[in-house]
Amino acid sequence: MAITGMLVRTLPGQAEAVEKALSAMPELTTYGVHQRNHVVVVADAPHESMEALFRRIDDIPGVLTCVVSSMTLEDEIFPE
Repeated sequence: MAITGMLVRTLPGQAEAVEKALSAMPELTTYGVHQRNHVVVVADAPHESMEALFRRIDDIPGVLTCVVSSMTLEDEIFPE
């Protein structure tokens, strides 16, 4: 699995609704709203599905952009 940290920037006043929509996606975990219009998110999904996941995030009403802050593929490269 790829573990990806990201900030999802929202339109003013939309962060709570966007966080609710993001938290409903099974491959995402949200960690609250930062600076009123950024939702802190971690994705845990196969790297092959990340591009489609980013498109789904971009399609949520109120989302301006999704910025990746970190990504690791260590679990996929070195499986137990």
